[in-house]
Amino acid sequence: MHIYVSKYTKCYVFFWWVCLTLKNKSRYVTQGQAVYAAEAERGFSLFELIVVLTLISILAAVLAMTFSHLAGQARELRMSETAKSLKAAVRLAQVQWRAEDRTGAARNLAGFGDGTIDVSDAGWPISAAGDRTSVSQMSTADCRDLWFGLLTDAGNGGLQKFDAQLVNRRCVFEEKSGREPGRIVYRPDTGEVRVEEVSN
Repeated sequence: MHIYVSKYTKCYVFFWWVCLTLKNKSRYVTQGQAVYAAEAERGFSLFELIVVLTLISILAAVLAMTFSHLAGQARELRMSETAKSLKAAVRLAQVQWRAEDRTGAARNLAGFGDGTIDVSDAGWPISAAGDRTSVSQMSTADCRDLWFGLLTDAGNGGLQKFDAQLVNRRCVFEEKSGREPGRIVYRPDTGEVRVEEVSN
């Protein structure tokens, strides 16, 4: 951020220096010349206006490119942080399953979330609203319910912006507008959570 500030500060100072120089140019008086008041108070020439407008348009273009780049970085960061929250919630569910010294699938895992999370025989969350005991029984509705069941407790906002699908026994979460740089993929058989790039 410091680099952007110094770049824009330089542009800003240069812009005002040019404006003041062009404005004061008409007031310079060489020795022996008489300058009439009307000539000394004249406005900008057409050339001076074109130079100033060109500088303004260049500055506006640089700012527009920078802000669009920053918006893209913000979307990438939001996707990454949401994936980290989901990963932490998945791990916490398995920790709770292990803390209860379980060896098989569990329905309505007590002590985690609102108590509706179902886990597989490996301890990974597979549902939040159904009676599932294995990954093969999962549906798209289970992925959607897991999304809200796991992340609402994690305090993550903006959950409504994502759609859930079950693809090849993996829960795939994509932003509804399609502007996100990737998608979050959860594998309920291994507990893996990662962000995948979306190819256009």
